[in-house]
Amino acid sequence: MKLNWASVQPRHVEQACAQLAAAPRPRQRGLVVHHAGAMLPAKDVLVLAYRLANGLPASAPLRFASGEGSLRLLRTLGFRAERLGTP
Repeated sequence: MKLNWASVQPRHVEQACAQLAAAPRPRQRGLVVHHAGAMLPAKDVLVLAYRLANGLPASAPLRFASGEGSLRLLRTLGFRAERLGTP
């Protein structure tokens, strides 16, 4: 099933970031989104934002390759997203 990323709006990403920031996380590496002083895993943010945008339950499986396209989408929506190196 092809995902409709056009359905994801900045408010969905904000909601996803707020939910994910509430849980403690280890130091991030790889693709991250900066939000309110926290670095959150970009793929987790996008999965949750997509579910929120499309009214999908948390159990709904989503499969997509994260990479430069994910960073581009987040940046287009107005978020600071980057690839971090390994420590």
